[in-house]
Amino acid sequence: MMSMTPPHIYYPGQTEIVGFKVQSDKLIGWLEDEHAKSNVTVVVGMVGQGKTTLVKQIYDNEKVIEKFNCKVRIHISSFNSPNIIISKLHYF
Repeated sequence: MMSMTPPHIYYPGQTEIVGFKVQSDKLIGWLEDEHAKSNVTVVVGMVGQGKTTLVKQIYDNEKVIEKFNCKVRIHISSFNSPNIIISKLHYF
């Protein structure tokens, strides 16, 4: 009887998500830009495209952690008014 070797299985860590490298690098580049005039970054898209996963990956990125002493992530799908979102941001 032939013994089978178990397959090699790789589980990416929480901050290493497969398939978001280009988008992640682009957003991190925007956040690192010293000449950027915006202090808010918004990620939009259809349901199920991985927006939350992408933002979590960037939020936990070492470069982002080192650059910002304060960062806030707000899930806004339940808010239907821009004024409510802006009022939530004023807390920070």
